[in-house]
Amino acid sequence: MNEDPDVHGYQYDAEGKRVAAFVFQGFDKRDCAQYSLRPLRDDAAAVGAMFVWDGEEFVLDQAACKPGATPR
Repeated sequence: MNEDPDVHGYQYDAEGKRVAAFVFQGFDKRDCAQYSLRPLRDDAAAVGAMFVWDGEEFVLDQAACKPGATPR
């Protein structure tokens, strides 16, 4: 199981290996869970954008958030 309680999901490469973690940053004033993407490999670039959970996956479209929902 996951050791970091703030990691709510992962991004995978074509071989199915984890390359980045979606790290919970808190809820915004709309009650939307906000996530940063933390690289898990040295050769991966950090993404400065914030992601939200749309009920099925992590997305960049802030308007797609489901207030109060997380993937957990």
